[in-house]
Amino acid sequence: MLLFVDIAGQKIHRWSSMTNQIQSIETADMVGFAVPRRSGGYVAGVGRSIVAVDWSTQVMSSLVDVDEDKPNNRLNDGKVDPVGRLLVGTMGKEVRPAEVQRQQGSLFSVTSDLVVTKHLNRVDISNGLDWSLDQKTFFYIDSLSRTVDAFDYDSHSGQIGNRRVVYRMEEGEGLPDGMTIDVDDRLWVACYNGGRVISIDPATGMRLQTVSLPVMKTTSCCFGGPDFSDLYVTSASLGLDQSERRQQPLAGDTFRVRVTCVQFIDWLTCVTPADADCVCACRPRTFFMSTSSCYRLKAVSSFPLNQFRLCGELGGHDSYEKANGSRIQPHLKLQLTPES
Repeated sequence: MLLFVDIAGQKIHRWSSMTNQIQSIETADMVGFAVPRRSGGYVAGVGRSIVAVDWSTQVMSSLVDVDEDKPNNRLNDGKVDPVGRLLVGTMGKEVRPAEVQRQQGSLFSVTSDLVVTKHLNRVDISNGLDWSLDQKTFFYIDSLSRTVDAFDYDSHSGQIGNRRVVYRMEEGEGLPDGMTIDVDDRLWVACYNGGRVISIDPATGMRLQTVSLPVMKTTSCCFGGPDFSDLYVTSASLGLDQSERRQQPLAGDTFRVRVTCVQFIDWLTCVTPADADCVCACRPRTFFMSTSSCYRLKAVSSFPLNQFRLCGELGGHDSYEKANGSRIQPHLKLQLTPES
């Protein structure tokens, strides 16, 4: 099951690759993330509230609020750490997409007994986050800094420290947005206004690969599929003018990119039943939730997501497919480019 949200459309979506069907639930406010809950349903960030979502009844119950002194703020990205702690970030009011009241956001952690701890303040746009495989490093993006940062991470206490920059965005790459990590501790970062996902080695600060997409506002990514060699990428259409929409008719769609040259963790397939199809990057992480959790993908358009999927392997491919299998020509060529 692929779980993703439509921020401006105020909806949580889930897509089944088995049925090719999308189910949705309305949230009544902007929704930044959603993660599965151990007892069933989901935990989501809606407005400034972390809420429990009962999918069967379409009912949401508030668990805890953050940034209570900043009514214009909202929750953005959130993810569960390797031991089950929820980390969430906030941001100030957007004037236009990616233009916000500066330094209004924060980064929080929330335990299963709803203890909230603030780790960072003066954040512009709290975005992508993930952890190294040894659980000792926390990776974090504050988008307007145009960097990917790392912290030492204590998984027992949840404390972070020793902040440093592991990658600075280059000209044309746009703003770093959502991200994920692979078996080799390489980060994959969606580049908002950059039309791509980049793979970087945080140990060296080098860019390793670039996946170019036929939309400029790429927003987040994760790995999924039976062998976790599918890269799912969300995009946005909000903020495009009429000319840009004509040039990017797929803006707001969710894409699947085949990256069969990349190796992923074999044991990931062990956290779900043999007949399950968990298409997001699954790790043994729990926050009110099972170990077969699917992590957040973000989208800020109201377009029907997953309408299209990208096809291609190393070296690029000159077409993509509609979900029903009919082939059309792209406006941009899909490229998966190793860096020299």
